[in-house]
Amino acid sequence: MVTITLESGASVEIAEVLYEFVRDEAVTGTRWTAGQIFSMLGELVQEFEPKHRELMAKRPSSQDQIDQYYISKRSAGWAPTQESASQDAAEFERFLVDIGYLKPERPPKSTLGFSMTTPQLDAEMDQNGPELVTPVTNASMAVGAANARWCSLYDAYFLSDIHPEIDGEANRPARLRMVVEKTNEFLDAHVAQWEKCVGFNDIKSYSVRSTPGGPSQLIGHTIDGAEVGLKESGKFVGFNKAGEDLSDFILVDNGLGLHFQLYDGGHVNEETGQFKDLMVESAITNIVDFEDAVAIVDAEDMMVALRNYLSLMNGSLRANGSRGNLKTMNSDKT
Repeated sequence: MVTITLESGASVEIAEVLYEFVRDEAVTGTRWTAGQIFSMLGELVQEFEPKHRELMAKRPSSQDQIDQYYISKRSAGWAPTQESASQDAAEFERFLVDIGYLKPERPPKSTLGFSMTTPQLDAEMDQNGPELVTPVTNASMAVGAANARWCSLYDAYFLSDIHPEIDGEANRPARLRMVVEKTNEFLDAHVAQWEKCVGFNDIKSYSVRSTPGGPSQLIGHTIDGAEVGLKESGKFVGFNKAGEDLSDFILVDNGLGLHFQLYDGGHVNEETGQFKDLMVESAITNIVDFEDAVAIVDAEDMMVALRNYLSLMNGSLRANGSRGNLKTMNSDKT
């Protein structure tokens, strides 16, 4: 144990592995020291421990009363049935109110109105999109959740149950053709439309044209040699080049990005029409769940959780997947 003394004179003991983790890893590169961190935590413990112990003492008392409630009912011949479920629930609620476990419902009073403001949030918090929940003690799941921000739409279609009669193992080329067709149908219908009634199936390559004093324009080059632009040019928000050729570009629809990766020369595959890959913004936010604390029983377990979270924040988290493969966090998109 490492012992520190607070300004109040009280002593706080910290598990050595926890102290060393904070000293050697968590505060590295910051203006804080491990002593300052644990002094602040110690002051919080000192301030809130009495109230915390008071609240914790209520738990066994409430549980004893609930146990006796059901023991008495069972002794009197009661047994739960589907027919009595509503009445049983109402009686149990009254009991919980009587012992102070629940507060009785009160109608809201108009005089108790209030207003509140929220701070400026990250843009992701304003978006509608899927959210994952990841237990902090499972590094493999945390890496997967971080990487799920962008996922391949091709993979999703290929592995889905769409057209199950086209088996990916037995007939991979046919399955891939179906994936490209379905993807392009989706893009045409829901993401972006091209001039001259051209669809994604008709375009063999892409380039970017600069406009004097204005934004760059995405140009599609069709199979028959025509050049077309997007009907809504504002959906084109970013691109990269390899030399003079376009290597990838991003369109945005409904606030979510789609990252189109191209083959050499800005082309799609000549035979199948597929992009090198098509990554879509998928899991927008991720809750890293510390509430799986039932799995954290000592300081060593806590180190696993905190080290995972620290590595998640600095992008260095890695772990072996279920098949033994090493999983690392993808780099940021630029």
